[in-house]
Amino acid sequence: ADGDHIRRVILDDELKALAFRALHEAREAGESDAAAHRTVANAEHLALDRDHFVFPDVRLEIEAPDGTVRHLDLEWVTEHYHRGHLGGKASAGFRMFGGASSGRRGGTPHDPKLVGRLFR
Repeated sequence: ADGDHIRRVILDDELKALAFRALHEAREAGESDAAAHRTVANAEHLALDRDHFVFPDVRLEIEAPDGTVRHLDLEWVTEHYHRGHLGGKASAGFRMFGGASSGRRGGTPHDPKLVGRLFR
């Protein structure tokens, strides 16, 4: 409705590869482990939990009509998440979706309006 569009979809594997490559480079440059984690987290817009990266399942790069780009980190939540894991993801600011299982069939039904709701 605002004219925003998804410019890029980045899965967790790509984010992890990017972050750990940058972490290796920061360590090679002489940064301590904690400092290297902070440097990479700041550069890649990642959350840290006790000097460990917290990765979303997927990151959307969203471009506004004026050309500004923001990202939206998404996490697919299932009934298998324990409270501590959920807390870390929530404190990282991830937009959570999914969650409820429908018994033996599992998962949630297909929702064609899901992406629109995630932008709100």
